[in-house]
Amino acid sequence: MPTVPRVEGPSVQQAGIPDAYQRAPAALGGADQARTQQINLAGNALASYAQAEQRQRDIDDQARVDGALNLLAERDTDLSFGEQGFTKLRGEAALKGESGRPPVDDFVESFDKTARELEGGLGNERQKRLFALRANDLGTTFRRRAVEHMGRQQDAYNEQQTQGAIDVFQQRMGLAWDDPETLVQSQDGIRAAVRKAGARSGAPAEAVDAAIVKALSPGHAAVLAQAIDAGKLEFAKEYLKDAGPEMLPAARLQAAKALDIGAADAKAQGLAGDLWTKHQGNAAAALAEARSTLQGKEEDEVVQRLKVLDGEGEVIRTREAKAVGAAAWSAVMASGRVPASMLASLREKAPEEERQIRDWLEAKSRRAKADAEGTTTTGFDTYYGLRRMAMEEPAAFGAMDLRKVAPMLGKAQLESLVDIQGQISRGDAKAMESQRVVRETLSAIRAEAQAVGIDLTPKEGTKQAQETAKFMGALTHALDTATAHKKAPLTSDEARRIGMSMVREGIEQGSGFFGFGATKRKGYEIATDPNIAPGASFVVKQFGDIPKNVREQLAGELRGLRGLGTRPLSSDDEAAIERAYTRGVEAGRFR
Repeated sequence: MPTVPRVEGPSVQQAGIPDAYQRAPAALGGADQARTQQINLAGNALASYAQAEQRQRDIDDQARVDGALNLLAERDTDLSFGEQGFTKLRGEAALKGESGRPPVDDFVESFDKTARELEGGLGNERQKRLFALRANDLGTTFRRRAVEHMGRQQDAYNEQQTQGAIDVFQQRMGLAWDDPETLVQSQDGIRAAVRKAGARSGAPAEAVDAAIVKALSPGHAAVLAQAIDAGKLEFAKEYLKDAGPEMLPAARLQAAKALDIGAADAKAQGLAGDLWTKHQGNAAAALAEARSTLQGKEEDEVVQRLKVLDGEGEVIRTREAKAVGAAAWSAVMASGRVPASMLASLREKAPEEERQIRDWLEAKSRRAKADAEGTTTTGFDTYYGLRRMAMEEPAAFGAMDLRKVAPMLGKAQLESLVDIQGQISRGDAKAMESQRVVRETLSAIRAEAQAVGIDLTPKEGTKQAQETAKFMGALTHALDTATAHKKAPLTSDEARRIGMSMVREGIEQGSGFFGFGATKRKGYEIATDPNIAPGASFVVKQFGDIPKNVREQLAGELRGLRGLGTRPLSSDDEAAIERAYTRGVEAGRFR
C-alpha cells in the first residue's frame, strides 16, 4: 500500500501579529461572539417568519374577499338579466310594482341586502374593508343600469300612452264625422296629447307643431272618407278646405282625388237613376240611351250603374218568384190544386214553378191511376238522380222539398230518400256511409259495368242515360236494402258482390226456381222489372252466403231436376242455386 508522505514541521512560516492589532484593546471573547451571532440569526428568522405569515394572511383575506365578490357579481347578473331581472320588465310593469313603489327600489334593496349578508359572513375586519370597497363600486354600477332601464321604460310608457290617446281620438273623428262638437273635442285631445309629449322631451315648438299635423292628418282623412262615402260631397269639400293645413301632403292629395271620384260617381248615379225611371225599369232601353248619349268614362260609369240597378231588380224578382212559388206549392200540397187567385201571379212571376207544379199534378194523377190498375212502376231514373245529388251536393239535397218528387217515386224509394235527407240534416254519419258505399261499389265494378254496355257517365237525355239511371237506381236500392237486412254496414266484398249481381249475365227469368227454358237477363233488369217482383228488393246472394239448410234443400232439388246424382256441384250449378234462392226470397219462400 502506498504511504502518504508526511511533512515535518510547519509548511508555512509563522509571522507575528501586526503592531496595530497588538496595541488595540482586548476584544470579546469567542463565546460572546457566538452568542451574538445566534441572537442575530434568531431575529432574522423571526422577521422572515412574520413576513411569511403576513403574506399568507393577505392571500387568505383576498381569497375570501374575491369569493364574496364573485357571489355578489352572480347576484348582480341574476337581478339584472335573470328571468325575474329588471331588464325583463317592460312598460308600466317597470314603473310600478305590486308594493306600489318603483320596482327599481326593490332591486337595489335586494342587491344591498345580498352585499350586507356577504360582508357579514367574512372572517375579519380587514376582509370586510376590502370587500366593502369593491362592493360599493359594483353597487354603483348596478344602480346606474337599473335606473337607466327604468328611465327608458318610462319614456316608452309615456310614448305608448300618448299614441294610445291619439289613436282613440282619431277613431272618434272617423266615427263622429258628422258631429261638430265631438270633432272639436277629438282634435283638441290630439293637440293636448302631442304638446304634453313635447314638453316631457323638451322638443322645440316647431317640432311639436309638425307632430300635431302628423297626428291630426289620419283623423281628418277618416272624416273625409266617411263623408264622401255618405255622399256628403259639399261637406267634404268645405272640410278639406279648412282641415287641409293640418294634413300631410300625401293624405291631402288622396282626399282630393277621392272627392273628385265621389263627385263623378254621384253624377253617374244620378244619370243612371234618371234613365232607369224614364224607361220604367227597362234595362235594355236605359242602356241603349246611355250608350248613345254619353261617352268616355261617364258612359262606363252610367252603364255600370244601370247594370247594378238591373241586378237589384233581378234579386227582387227572384225573391218575389220564390215567395209566390212557395205559396203555390203549399196550396197544392194542402188541397191538390193551385187556387185561382194565385194563378195569374204564379204565371207572371214564377213560370218555372208553375211548370213544375203542373208536372207534379200530372205525375200524381198517373201514379193514382197506376195504383188503381195495379201497374205501378218505380222511377229509378228520378231516384238515381236524387241519390247522386245526395252524394255530390248533400247540402242542396238536404234543403230539397221531397214532396215535389213524391209522385215520381215508389214508396220504398221515397222513404229511403227521406231517411237520407234526415240523416244529412242531422249530420248523421250513416248517410255519409251510405254514399261512400255507393261510390266505392261503382269504382269496384266500373270495368264490369262498362263491359256489359253500362255507361256510368252517359250524355243526359239519351237512351243510354235512361238505362244507366235504371242500373244506378237498382244498385243503390239493393245496397240500401242489404244494409237494412244486415243491420250493419256492408263490407267492401259484400258491396262488390251485390254490385256484380247487378251486371252479371245469366240471371234467368222463368216459371221454375231454376229458370229452365227462360230468358237470360242482367241483374238490374230483373230488379227494375215490375212484372217480376213488384215492390220486392233484389239482393242476389252468393252460394256461400245462402243458409246451409236452404242451400242443401235447393241442391237436392237441382240434383233431382238435372239428374246429377251425387257428383259435386259445378259453378253453373251453384249459380243456378243462387238464382233459385233469389226468386224464392222474392216469392216469400225463403227469408
